[in-house]
Amino acid sequence: MIRSIYSVYSQSSVVAGMAEQQLADDHIPSADLHFVLVGDSASADGGFLNSYVDSLPESLRQWVTDAFNQFGAGEVLGATTPDNLYPTDVYSLSGDGWANYDGGLNDFGMYSDHLEYLGLTPTEIGSATLSLADNLTNYWTINDAAVNSLEALWTQLMMAVSVF
Repeated sequence: MIRSIYSVYSQSSVVAGMAEQQLADDHIPSADLHFVLVGDSASADGGFLNSYVDSLPESLRQWVTDAFNQFGAGEVLGATTPDNLYPTDVYSLSGDGWANYDGGLNDFGMYSDHLEYLGLTPTEIGSATLSLADNLTNYWTINDAAVNSLEALWTQLMMAVSVF
């Protein structure tokens, strides 16, 4: 029986993936946890962190890697969500350039689609289709065509404003 489900969004998804390794090292049983990651830039199904450098010309790869290291982000460059430690469901919008990096074609989605997640309706989330099953990790894609993007962005904005 699963004792805890952890759901996290965006950069927290990367941190949760790193935490999975630490939890496994601490011998927390796989059956005790279930992760739900949303907008995961370390997604094995095309996340920015594990596909960006390889999409660059060979002459730029070392420079970009050094730049990430200079900014203290070298540890996450190349990160991929574990697929063999805990049951994990990863949800991504098809146009989210962080979760579905496509060599730069989805760059606009990094600043639009990636902000829509918290404003999605249950119906929009329920429309997700399984795009990859990788050991204990399932990758679900929500097709942008099934999402009212303006409404999702507005809803998320209203949630953020209500905090203040």
